[in-house]
Amino acid sequence: MNKSGYTGLGLMAIGGLILYFGFNDPDHSITFILLGAAPIGIGYFLFKSAIIEYEPGTEVSSKQWQRDLKANGIALTVEFDKCKLITNQYRQEVEKGYGAMSESAALETLMGNEEPDYHDIDQSVLVYEVTIKGQSMTFYSPPINKEKVSLQLLLGIQKTTTLYVDPNDADNYYFDLDFIRN
Repeated sequence: MNKSGYTGLGLMAIGGLILYFGFNDPDHSITFILLGAAPIGIGYFLFKSAIIEYEPGTEVSSKQWQRDLKANGIALTVEFDKCKLITNQYRQEVEKGYGAMSESAALETLMGNEEPDYHDIDQSVLVYEVTIKGQSMTFYSPPINKEKVSLQLLLGIQKTTTLYVDPNDADNYYFDLDFIRN
């Protein structure tokens, strides 16, 4: 953890002490509560931002992981016509913001007659099965957020990609689909 993480922990501790004294004050002074909440909030933000920098799976470590696999992994050429395409389509309700709305929409909301809005979600995964050194292996791409026909068109144009596999751990692999923009 870096200095901002320790600073964040310190600010949260100081804010906690101020809140403790504020709640133990017979008047429950709002001043103590506000003075305690501010350092806790700022401290939490600093601590969380310090942790995110080193958390596996973040964008920075993900890019480094990709570079390492590309440099040191076994590169397999994957032909898309030899992959199985698994698709899933579903609808997800969209949360509405109640900023500026018409009078009729406001009345519908107040009366409870409001119709929900939905967003169609299309996700696909490529499955590639191959035999490496006599062992059958199956590799799955990360979820691809594309409509099936559009994805099939992109895969048909591209034809192949590269799958990078860690030579020491076959479960550690990178399916290179950078040509697809989610």
